Amino acid sequence: MSSYGVNDIAIGLPSLYIKPENIARAVNKRKGVENLEEAVKNDTQKIVNGLGINEIRVPSFSESNLTFTADAIYELIKHIADSHIDKLLKEPINTIYYSSESNPDRSRPELESALLIVISKLYDDSNPYADKIAEMLRKSAIVPITFACAGGGIALIEAVSKIRALDTMNKKESAIVITADTAVYEDYKAPNAEYTQGAGAVALWVTKDPELFEVDMNYGEGSFNMPLADFTKFGDEIPVVHGKFSERIYVYSMGKALEELERDNKKEISFFVTHVPFPKQAIYFASFLFAHRLRENESLLKILTSRAEVGEEPIKERFTALMDRKFKSSNIRSTSERSFIEYIENDNEINSYWEWLKRLRNTQEFKAFVEKLSINDALKLPSVIGNSYSSSALIALSSLLLNKDLKGRSGLLGFYGSGAIAKVFSINVLADLNTAKQHIVIKDKDKVEINDMQYEIIHRELVRGDAKRTITDTNLVKKDLAFLNLKSLPEGFRIIRRYEDGTGEFAYSYKDSIKELYVHY
Repeated sequence: MSSYGVNDIAIGLPSLYIKPENIARAVNKRKGVENLEEAVKNDTQKIVNGLGINEIRVPSFSESNLTFTADAIYELIKHIADSHIDKLLKEPINTIYYSSESNPDRSRPELESALLIVISKLYDDSNPYADKIAEMLRKSAIVPITFACAGGGIALIEAVSKIRALDTMNKKESAIVITADTAVYEDYKAPNAEYTQGAGAVALWVTKDPELFEVDMNYGEGSFNMPLADFTKFGDEIPVVHGKFSERIYVYSMGKALEELERDNKKEISFFVTHVPFPKQAIYFASFLFAHRLRENESLLKILTSRAEVGEEPIKERFTALMDRKFKSSNIRSTSERSFIEYIENDNEINSYWEWLKRLRNTQEFKAFVEKLSINDALKLPSVIGNSYSSSALIALSSLLLNKDLKGRSGLLGFYGSGAIAKVFSINVLADLNTAKQHIVIKDKDKVEINDMQYEIIHRELVRGDAKRTITDTNLVKKDLAFLNLKSLPEGFRIIRRYEDGTGEFAYSYKDSIKELYVHY
């Protein structure tokens, strides 16, 4: 029986990174705190231990979503041409899905510009398959999907469904799913969120009979949506985040989607990979999942709740049922959205349950549960990248497959986005650890560390948005070289400058040189 899923993955990342101590220093200097060193020390601990972040990736002046999207596509295409050209020619790419909430052009997905420079680079490489691949990409339907961090999951399900349907008609085609985002925050819109910034792009080659993992379409999918203003970019590129409310709605929405998936049947799972706004959020969700499973193991639940350090559950229902009850409460039916957010953040029952989950996370039984689901293996890459929005769950999945041999195992893949929307479905891993490493490519050569002063300058540019900061008379590549005091930049695509009409000049940075790209149409 045929299967459908992902054959290869390529990840493109910006070339700059900052360590927790330096971003903490930059943020606290900007706030003008009195005891700077004490504040830096405390915030560094919060970033590393509280959020689970060890490094944060940020774009330089000559980088944007466009460049690391192009890096991911280029590395994927080059890898396919080198390793799977026969499969590609038999199953040509026919659809390209693009998920991003960081697109600066309101008229078209920036994927088009990324494809232009990728095709140009393939011709510059004298790639023997450049003509065939260029023709294939140009004939492909481009499908943009914008739904915050959930877009990648929506796109993957759509791609698999289409390939599966075409196969039943004896049409052999494949697809590419691309996710790309830059997470940038400002204090007045998202207090304390700046420490969870990050950026990255992921490109998936979705095929029939894949070698990496299959999507279990027979098991189905669980979906949930509710029109909540949880995480929004209303009229701007910088999001508004509602702190505790966002965390709770994330857990609630994912829980509802999981319950929908498991309504008729349930299978044994070896992992559960979800959206990672920051690594410890995956642990928070795991505690909900642990409590969810405890209701099927009354003896263990009784043992845990009898301990003084855990205590009785403050409610005798699932968290999702508690939230359902709150949503239906007559006390909040007629209030405004803002009042509703305040209600959820301050409700005593919800807060009590959240505190109980916190106590549950300290038990050895929960820690064993986290180990059983290989959650920490999935967090290794996110901990040195930061939040990458629509790419987040896929980077976490790549991290898991690169660090744990899961061949023959099944697990769940979950996506969450503002709205709130959640989607959960099952995947079956087909590759062993060594084979998985041959199917996942990370474009991450010679990354450059920046200090607090350099970060502050970069951050000021990033909050302006990709369009405003790259439309310039300045040569951005030369600006990067001077700013970083380098003779050459880390390998990858670069923006020389953009223009108001959407056109631009681009380059590719090699180990010892930078070459301007000549456009091939």
